[in-house]
Amino acid sequence: MLYIELKTKGLPAIRFNLYEKEAPVTCDEFIKALPLEANALQARFAGEEIWIKEGPSLNIPQENASINLKVGELGYASPIPGNEVSRSIAIVYGEAKLSDCVNVFGYVYKEDLQNLKKLGEKVWTEGKTILRFELKEV
Repeated sequence: MLYIELKTKGLPAIRFNLYEKEAPVTCDEFIKALPLEANALQARFAGEEIWIKEGPSLNIPQENASINLKVGELGYASPIPGNEVSRSIAIVYGEAKLSDCVNVFGYVYKEDLQNLKKLGEKVWTEGKTILRFELKEV
C-alpha cells in the first residue's frame, strides 16, 4: 500500500493515506510528481490550514472537490480557469474553510494527527517552512 510521507526539520514525519477511489487521477498524478519540496505558509483567512502556493503543475480534472476539508485532509487545487488557488496544496490541521475548491486526495494517519497539529503551529508561529513530500510503501 502506498502513502505519502511529509517531512520537515525538527518534527517527526507525518503520513497520509490516499483517497484512491475518490480521487484516482489526483492521487496518480501527485504521486508522479514526488519527491517534492516546497515552501509552506499559514493560510491567512482559511483558518488552520497549511498552504503551499506553488505545488506541482498537474493536468488533472476537478474530482472529489470541496472547500470544507476535514481535519487532517490533503488537497490539491487543479488548474481550472477562475480558480484563484490553482496548483496550490492545502493541508488542514484544525478548523478551516478554504477560499476555493481543492481535490481532496489524502488524509493523515490517525496516530500522526498530533504531529500534524504541531506542524501547523510551527508554520503559524515561525512562518515559511520547507516541507518535503515523499512516496512510501508499507
